[in-house]
Amino acid sequence: MPRMTWCAAALAAGILAPLAWAAPPPPAAKRYNVMAGGYYARETQDQEWRLTLVGEIPSLPGAYVVVHDAHGRLIHAGCIPQGKHPPEKPYTVTIKPDGITGDYRIIIIGHQDDMLGLQVPFTDLPQEVYGGGSMSMGHDYTAKPYFRAPEGVTKIKLGAHQGQMQIYDADNKLIADTRKGGGREKYDNTIEFDVTPGMTYRFERQTMYFRSYTPNAFFLAFTPDRWFAPDPKLMEVKWWELVKETPPADAEK
Repeated sequence: MPRMTWCAAALAAGILAPLAWAAPPPPAAKRYNVMAGGYYARETQDQEWRLTLVGEIPSLPGAYVVVHDAHGRLIHAGCIPQGKHPPEKPYTVTIKPDGITGDYRIIIIGHQDDMLGLQVPFTDLPQEVYGGGSMSMGHDYTAKPYFRAPEGVTKIKLGAHQGQMQIYDADNKLIADTRKGGGREKYDNTIEFDVTPGMTYRFERQTMYFRSYTPNAFFLAFTPDRWFAPDPKLMEVKWWELVKETPPADAEK
């Protein structure tokens, strides 16, 4: 029996309906390999926007992408076929204006490949961040993303998997270093440090894998202007039930 792809499985389950694909937007000047528990974007005014997927899907069944909002609305559910999707020919979905703005969570299943996975940014919305428990940024150690502490968060604890990490403030002052005063949890070198909500910090690491031990507090962006704190209600949405029970109006062909 031939191997069933994510798309074929979704079609067989009656989840997906035909989708009209838009022409791809111009590629971003710089993209980064990021794997995270969640990718988040904010729509500040009702508009047409694009979900642009660049990179490689190495698994033969392909991958599956879900976009939902903090109120439990399914914005998009669809498949990404196996193969390469270069910046000049990305896999692109257009999300039409719907009269509603807010925060979105993007979840991608089945794309894991530490070196050749999908690259961010995923959207052309003005704000986009990446977070969750465990994360990876590949071996591009020149990538030095930014973060801020959400309201109510005064301490953040991070762990570097068999490696090290440092945190710098807006004045380029080192405020935390796993090599100085840090701890150890299983395979992680850990550090807990004080933060001021709203202030900008820079993150550096000498490890491929890292994680946040402080729930819903650590979200990265590659430019400070794109950072925001996602609505915590996004993490409470049972997105797999949305896909099963509420097919979107526009789904993949």
